[in-house]
Amino acid sequence: MRKNIDVSFVLGILNVERTIVECLESIFMQEYPKHKYEVIIIDGVSTDNTLEIMKKYMKKYKNVRLL
Repeated sequence: MRKNIDVSFVLGILNVERTIVECLESIFMQEYPKHKYEVIIIDGVSTDNTLEIMKKYMKKYKNVRLL
């Protein structure tokens, strides 16, 4: 469990390759400090490129977790 997290964004997703980048970018463009929030993605066994996109974001941002 991460300490000092003030906000958790929890996203349930399924086959959202066309919209997930815009969604995540809108979260990360906020002025709120990135070390104060986490993004938890719950995937419903996507069959498109959603998981590949998520892997890139997990490498880029340490506060993204995929379940």
